[in-house]
Amino acid sequence: MMGQANVFYRYFPEKIPAAIERYQKEGRRLLEVVDHQLQKHPYLAGDSYTIADMAHGLGQEFMRGVASMSPVLTR
Repeated sequence: MMGQANVFYRYFPEKIPAAIERYQKEGRRLLEVVDHQLQKHPYLAGDSYTIADMAHGLGQEFMRGVASMSPVLTR
């Protein structure tokens, strides 16, 4: 979702507010799901480090970049 938010916000030739808002809100929702899970457990899949943590870690910097340019994700 963050990739689509980035494309519609920064690179798409015409601004489509509904698409931008949809992907920004969904990106925020997904980050909130991850945050909620990590408040309860040390890792995404529970008590052990798994491929889920590895995959999520690879996208963290990208998500931070998208969040910093999006007014919806920075709230």
